[in-house]
Amino acid sequence: MSGIVGASYFGGSYAAYNFAYGVNPRVAALSVHNAPTIAGALSLTVAFGYATTHDGIQFFPLATNAPVNVGTDSDLEAVTPSAVSSQSEAYGAMNFTATFTKTHGEGDPVASGTVGLQEAINVAQANGGGKVIVDAPWAAAGGTSGMISAAVFASPKIVDIVDNRS
Repeated sequence: MSGIVGASYFGGSYAAYNFAYGVNPRVAALSVHNAPTIAGALSLTVAFGYATTHDGIQFFPLATNAPVNVGTDSDLEAVTPSAVSSQSEAYGAMNFTATFTKTHGEGDPVASGTVGLQEAINVAQANGGGKVIVDAPWAAAGGTSGMISAAVFASPKIVDIVDNRS
């Protein structure tokens, strides 16, 4: 997806698509840093546990409320982490646990399963609240009404979704 990409954060609003690591070509995927695994409940280590928006906002996208897509082609699968290690900027210091049906290993991409929506909500919550905007680029990249309905908010709710898809 090309075109104009606005600010990731402006005036209390977060643009969901700008937090879509591994989906938005301007926000790199995380990368598995493991020897090949077998299917089942296990932990995958990531080379680095953080992503950076195109305009420099560093964030830690892995969370137990944020689905991820792991792998490529026939080994691609969507999972929701059941556990995530403490945030760390160190190489190979972060991992997440999930139940996998496919084999994953060194270099497999880990990408947002919500096209950045849950990640933007989590960043907004961690920074005192605000609005998360879903728009036409978010929808064109795969964002759906189901993702909006499934979004998870902290209590008390200090983040709202603004639907600007049309």
